[in-house]
Amino acid sequence: MRVWIRGAGDLATGIAVRLYRCGMQIIMTEIEIPTTVRRMAAFSRAVYAPEGEVWVEGIRGKLVRTQKELEECLREKSIAVAVDPKGKYRDWYQTEVLVDAILAKRNLGTRMTDAPLVIGVGPGFTAGEDCHAVIETKRGHTLGRVIEQGSALPNTGIPGKIGGYSIERLIQAETDGIFYPRKQIGDYVIKGEIVACCGNTPIRAKLSGIIRGMLQEDGLYVKQGMKCGDIDPRCDREACFQVSDKALAIGGGVLEAILNKRPVFSYPEDKEYEGVPYFPLFIRLKGRRILVFGAGKIALRRIRTLLFFQAQIQVIAPEIPEEAGAEMEKMIQDGRIQYRKAGFQEKDLAEGAAMVLAATNDRVLNERIALLCKEKGILVNTASDHELCDFYFPAIAQSDKIIAGIIGTGTNHKEVAAAAAGIRTYLESWNGKEDTNRQPGK
Repeated sequence: MRVWIRGAGDLATGIAVRLYRCGMQIIMTEIEIPTTVRRMAAFSRAVYAPEGEVWVEGIRGKLVRTQKELEECLREKSIAVAVDPKGKYRDWYQTEVLVDAILAKRNLGTRMTDAPLVIGVGPGFTAGEDCHAVIETKRGHTLGRVIEQGSALPNTGIPGKIGGYSIERLIQAETDGIFYPRKQIGDYVIKGEIVACCGNTPIRAKLSGIIRGMLQEDGLYVKQGMKCGDIDPRCDREACFQVSDKALAIGGGVLEAILNKRPVFSYPEDKEYEGVPYFPLFIRLKGRRILVFGAGKIALRRIRTLLFFQAQIQVIAPEIPEEAGAEMEKMIQDGRIQYRKAGFQEKDLAEGAAMVLAATNDRVLNERIALLCKEKGILVNTASDHELCDFYFPAIAQSDKIIAGIIGTGTNHKEVAAAAAGIRTYLESWNGKEDTNRQPGK
């Protein structure tokens, strides 16, 4: 199983470690300049590490810049770290699970449709609305619990107590300016000692203990009040370089959610799923009449697919847009399709059609065509509302002897495309070879 974790800070790293140790492939995405305080226990450090490589508890995290590097990294059984705060390269990841562990205390754009299973970590998410499950991050009795309906406890702005101390543990910027650490992670400090500076303004320790976290040393600009480090009064130096108990508890919650929510994307036979109610059915289209209303890019893509199956296609549209003009005109000239320059009329549906494609640039008209087809018992596909479709156009993967059609929920087009690409690759490599490992009757 492949999991995409948004964020690579210390808590996200705890999640990654838990899932990696359970045999999952992990892809983590970060911002260009990470501001992880507990950086020695975080894979975010790979973004600025000299070799683009870091180790956390014996697990390697490696910075990747291309899809090829990402796949190589996963084959090497390392955790891939990419600078991709907006998910621009999500097509590379092809993940079954998305875990939003940015911990921004609000949702920065994650949607339930982003993956078959979406998990939100901490406040800002609502299970059942923008994700399938939420993981509690507040220290206490509910830490790491899986929330299936509702949200995590709100952020109070007050850190949980460690060794009897809360807000005193924090190293915070005294003013806006360039941050310069004076102490390193693992150093022992005493109360009142200067541990860092913002410009020329010193920042002093509010208690004695071990520096557990500190921003990196490359002149980061910070705002007044920003958390820049923390002190652990328990003085356990080894713990500064390990995943914390809190991070592991949250990671355990994510693991539980994945195992518990597996039916969301496994589709067992005895359960119906609102998102995938379409039965895969292969029909013979040779010589059958198909009406296409509209002649734009979507109509053109549909027609390309149907022509392979030797359907008799008639396009009805007031004009052929420039975007599809040259190819569509060639199809008409070659006699591969018929074209009538006209707008939609209800009587067109009375002439007999095996199926209808409503692909105009008018959403209201597409809906009207779809509803009329349903009244007349004609199978219809509409380009503007997947809920009105009687069938979807599958992504097709084929070889000389095999053809496969792949559909999703009607909204997860990128996942479908990725699945189809994987099947095409398999078919190309298989190329009709007998499977010598196949058992009789299988």
